[in-house]
Amino acid sequence: MPSPTVEQGSASAPPERRAKTVLGRRPPIDPLVIAFVGAPAWWLLGLFQAMFFIAAAMMVVRLARMRDVLIPRFMPVLLIFMLWTLGGLITLQVNAPGAVPGESMGRYLTFSYRYAWLVAGAVFLLYITNTPRLLATEKIHHALSWFFVVLVGGGILGLLLPLVEFPSLLEALLPRRISQIPLAQEIIHPNTAQVQSILGEPQPRPSAPFSYTNEWGFAIALTLPFFVYTWWRLGLRRRVAMFVILAISAVPIVSSLNRGVWVSLAIVAVFIAMRSAFLGAPRTFFAFLALGAVTAFVLVASPLGETVQQRFATPHSDEGRTELSLHTVNSALEGSPLIGFGTTRDVAGNFNSIAGGASAVCPGCEPPPMGTHGQAWFLIFTTGLGGLLLYLTVLGGYFVRHVRSRAPEAGPPLAALLTSLVTMPIYNSNTVSLVIVFTSLGLLARLDLRDSTEQEPRTMARLFLPLRRAGWIVALGLILGVASALSIQALVGSPVVARQSVLVPAANMTGQEGAREMTLDSEAQLVTSGRILTQVSGATGRPPSEVAEGLTVGAAPNTRVLTISYTDKDADVASIAVDTAVTEYLELRADLSNTTQDSLEQRRAARYDSLSNAYADLQSTLRSTNFVSTTTADTLTGLRDEVAANAGGLEESEDAAELGTRVSDIRLVRSNDAFLVRLGSGIALGTVGGLVLAFLWGRYRAGAPRRRGPSEIAGLRTVRVPHEADRERWDQLYTRRLRSFPPLEVVLPDPASPTAVEVANYLETRLPRGRRSSRRALLLISARTSLGEASELLATCRAMRLRPVGIVQVESPNV
Repeated sequence: MPSPTVEQGSASAPPERRAKTVLGRRPPIDPLVIAFVGAPAWWLLGLFQAMFFIAAAMMVVRLARMRDVLIPRFMPVLLIFMLWTLGGLITLQVNAPGAVPGESMGRYLTFSYRYAWLVAGAVFLLYITNTPRLLATEKIHHALSWFFVVLVGGGILGLLLPLVEFPSLLEALLPRRISQIPLAQEIIHPNTAQVQSILGEPQPRPSAPFSYTNEWGFAIALTLPFFVYTWWRLGLRRRVAMFVILAISAVPIVSSLNRGVWVSLAIVAVFIAMRSAFLGAPRTFFAFLALGAVTAFVLVASPLGETVQQRFATPHSDEGRTELSLHTVNSALEGSPLIGFGTTRDVAGNFNSIAGGASAVCPGCEPPPMGTHGQAWFLIFTTGLGGLLLYLTVLGGYFVRHVRSRAPEAGPPLAALLTSLVTMPIYNSNTVSLVIVFTSLGLLARLDLRDSTEQEPRTMARLFLPLRRAGWIVALGLILGVASALSIQALVGSPVVARQSVLVPAANMTGQEGAREMTLDSEAQLVTSGRILTQVSGATGRPPSEVAEGLTVGAAPNTRVLTISYTDKDADVASIAVDTAVTEYLELRADLSNTTQDSLEQRRAARYDSLSNAYADLQSTLRSTNFVSTTTADTLTGLRDEVAANAGGLEESEDAAELGTRVSDIRLVRSNDAFLVRLGSGIALGTVGGLVLAFLWGRYRAGAPRRRGPSEIAGLRTVRVPHEADRERWDQLYTRRLRSFPPLEVVLPDPASPTAVEVANYLETRLPRGRRSSRRALLLISARTSLGEASELLATCRAMRLRPVGIVQVESPNV
């Protein structure tokens, strides 16, 4: 019986089937293509990032219309990673070690924004996996290659008009209180470049259509392999245009001064050349060698090469990046190693001073927030070591699985994954670049499904089936995780933090005339010196090692105010410790001041005596010779003035300098930070552990019936029906029990079972038929069908490239 194709639709099909197959109608333009190719228009309108969320929403609608949503390999790990990331909601208000203390409701907005990008990326992955007929792989390659062209155009625009920025249409329509939020400005306010003085002179670094140059550079590194692969295959004209565009792109790529982009492109070029040799494509291999030689010649013979040399010779931010990375990792490992802190935090002070910060004189003295400047550090700080491991499992798993693939179309997505893995310590991929990475995963997932020989299709329904069967295990894991956190909390308790602020005037404590005043960092070292630790230990009864761990010193940015804190389980002990530390610190400072004053007095007295003696000797000599010249008179006058000045300084030194003032009372705060970290870690570990055990248990239970009979092969849903001679009762029976299987393309019976063949012939005339491209098949067996015969029937179904959706077992004692 002929059936219309998916693309054509079916006017004669039942209404319910037409509704369910509306996805089959090919849309004029796919949401993915709209988002990437239309980027220039969306950038001008302020919708550049918003369009990816709109496209993801359109994809969700189309996925929801599908009867079976196939899931790619490693999708369960990705879902666990997304669930693990939600654990950061519990620690969003936790004070991270080394970060500016305090709570901020804005963290929820930042967390939601970044998590939305993760969800959008997962939707792109699922959509690409499930729509090979609606959205061809070539179209995805074309969309990403055109996006590369857009990025090159944006780079040239940034170099020609680096200072251009303007309010977008969306920015003009939004209320000012919303459009002026810094995060909103990054999203909806177009600018063409960042002007920075990396090589000594201010110069533009292209960024359009992004806000930051690093985002632009990372995106161009991800999409360049797609551009080369696609345009190389489109004929001679496109090849010539490809080389022209690549030559033009070299200017903004070099001008961006992104060393990470340069290194990643070099690594990708070597990878593609080696892969071409592996695939037996010598022309491609030698083409890349030639391209590398031409690139090297251009860099040497043009001013671009000088720029590259200057950039590598000017580390600029290397030291700051290293300090920030170490600070980020240490903070995460000390405060929340498993689930992180949910989002980024501002660094307390800077890497030069605990009181450092941005000011009008030095706006760049404030370091970037912890968790930025690298996807690896971002994941460690926001999702902990668990999140980093899960993320690497997804990306690394896909790369390792397909790195030996001989499919030519696997090259660009593999290159994009390699770029993402190589640049993880350098660039963050949280916005559009994350969508590109997940798009690459979707392209590789298509290869998995195309080459799959598995008998059981991996669908969303099958993924959650074990969880439905063993949901109690997930609940038990969650309960155990919470119980563990509460037990640890009951044993350890919540610490109390006692704080007091002290205003410390600048003073010279060296005893040297004209020496520099003590910095606030040196003052902080006094607070944690051995003398004060010993005194605090004696006052509290805590060992010095514990006192050294509990006593911390901070400072308000760009001030002379120290904040001395002590953390302990006992509020009285914490209060006594802080009071003792402040008292002893002020006394120590007084002792140093007295010692300094005594030293200065001694030095000035000795200087006064020396000058007085010299003055007296000179006067005596002049009187004895009875000779005074103009020069001698000037010398005598200067010497007399210096003696008088030292005498005045000696008198001034008798005034005691102000030693320090307590500017606040002792404040006691019972910190729940440790409890929230334990609770979040317990929930994350318990839930994920429960999910894994439930999945394994569900798989075990699903596999157990296979030993009892062929009706449970492949984990397909089985419906057992009696064999009835009454056709009217058959109509009622099959209408009721089998109505969830259509639309079908074919019904396959066990050829060795006459009953199965009879029922199949009956169903061929009764059940609604599907469309050819649905490829859905229903298997029919009898009670006497053996396991081997059922497996052979399933293999036949697979060989016909049909997708089995269920098994009907006809039970009749007469068969």
